[in-house]
Amino acid sequence: MKLPRISIVTPSYNQGEFLKETIESVLNQNYPDLEYFIVDGGSTDNSIDIIREYEDHIDWWVSEKDDGQSDAIHKGFSRATGNLLGWLNSDDVYFPGALQRIGEAYAMKPGASIYSGGTAIGKKGNKGIRKCSIPTAQIGIFSRYGIIGVGQQSSFFDADAYHHTGGIDHDIHMRMDGNLMFRLIQHNPATVVMNDMIGFFRWHEGSKSSLSADKFIPEKKQFIESLGTSELRLEMRTMLFRIYRLLTGGYLKSLLATYRYYGMSMENVWENARHGLNEKHP
Repeated sequence: MKLPRISIVTPSYNQGEFLKETIESVLNQNYPDLEYFIVDGGSTDNSIDIIREYEDHIDWWVSEKDDGQSDAIHKGFSRATGNLLGWLNSDDVYFPGALQRIGEAYAMKPGASIYSGGTAIGKKGNKGIRKCSIPTAQIGIFSRYGIIGVGQQSSFFDADAYHHTGGIDHDIHMRMDGNLMFRLIQHNPATVVMNDMIGFFRWHEGSKSSLSADKFIPEKKQFIESLGTSELRLEMRTMLFRIYRLLTGGYLKSLLATYRYYGMSMENVWENARHGLNEKHP
């Protein structure tokens, strides 16, 4: 089976507390055809020292002032040569074997716009996994209204589709992932989802999701207006999507994954993988 080249970009700014774990979760995948970039926005903490520690294993990195996360991702993807593109924020982590699973999914079903798996969400304050979400296969009735149902930390994008749609929108700072995936699916509705856990989203006081949550609302409002619908109608469609997830087993799969990983740190998950252990509910 010929696996695709996967290009990963880590946008980074003053997340030295978590950056080492992020980098190691990429490099320790031991994926045979990996291209890895780190785009730092001019951090003033210990981030640069950490990056230099791994620079022999990183294909390219830079630390310079930029226009934010979207600009950093665009800068990295502009250099990428992979068949699949993904970004992992500097406070998030991949599960062991994540890239192998994504690569095999692409090899078996090429031609999709998005390849995605399960996402774990950490408890506030970096106290382990709080819940897991297993994605549900996309259908047009929902995705045409921006109801995608996959996590950015666990998603990879077909490079040709990415460039065809114009890539990351520099003017969007919070919903750039949802906006990109919406445009990708409009271009090519084919998506591949899997039950395997792929990415971990770390919720903490210094995360962008915590510090800039107020910017999300106007961007969401602008997106809803671009669809020519109302917030109420979108919420009604979201409720229908939840029913669809229930009927197709999405919530049950997510519950079982949560039971398996609840309370575990990603350090625990990786340690178990190194010892060949099957993670179980602690």
